[in-house]
Amino acid sequence: MVMAGCGKKGLDVHPVRGVVTVDGQTVKGVTITFEPVDTSSIEKAFGETDESSAYMLTSTNGPPQGGALAGEYKVRASWPELDKVSVVRYPDGTESTFPTYEEKLPPFYLDPETSGLTATVKRGKNTINFDLKRTP
Repeated sequence: MVMAGCGKKGLDVHPVRGVVTVDGQTVKGVTITFEPVDTSSIEKAFGETDESSAYMLTSTNGPPQGGALAGEYKVRASWPELDKVSVVRYPDGTESTFPTYEEKLPPFYLDPETSGLTATVKRGKNTINFDLKRTP
């Protein structure tokens, strides 16, 4: 039996989408992670902004862009920018590349305990927007 609105493993996820701006400007590549306030749940949800600053959440064990479980969340954000790529050449002639990223948001956004960002996911469709600041 298939239940409507349920994803993998029978998760009852609800669509969550929104817009993330930084200082009121559209941004691509900001990752938003919803971490449950209820510590008995390990089901996080995450999304990344596109060119228009829009994101759609995917639960850890849910279907792609299916959403999140209903509940209260603390939210963290990250906006990594490629800083440089190092190339390591090995004696056998092979090489590996290692990218280094620089975080474009203040460090407090990286931790859901200090970000100041929260969200409530309700049953049904959800729209949750965030306007982040580059300076506290």
